Amino acid sequence: MKVKKKDGKLEDFDKNKIIKGCKKSGASAKLANEIATAVRNKIRDGISTSEIRAIILRELERKDKKSAMEFRSFKK
Repeated sequence: MKVKKKDGKLEDFDKNKIIKGCKKSGASAKLANEIATAVRNKIRDGISTSEIRAIILRELERKDKKSAMEFRSFKK
């Protein structure tokens, strides 16, 4: 599965990047893994990183509002 970066380059989807970002925002390791799996199940080849970010935020909003607020403050 390929992800389209801001600069237009394609790179392989990396579930670990989502886990790392969620944990950095304060989510537990378990929740971070659940969110990464949910994202993986919702994406398509060529999805943009901004679309992935929106999915992550929706999942965090539903499960951990404090971590969602922190994640939202990260550089886009």
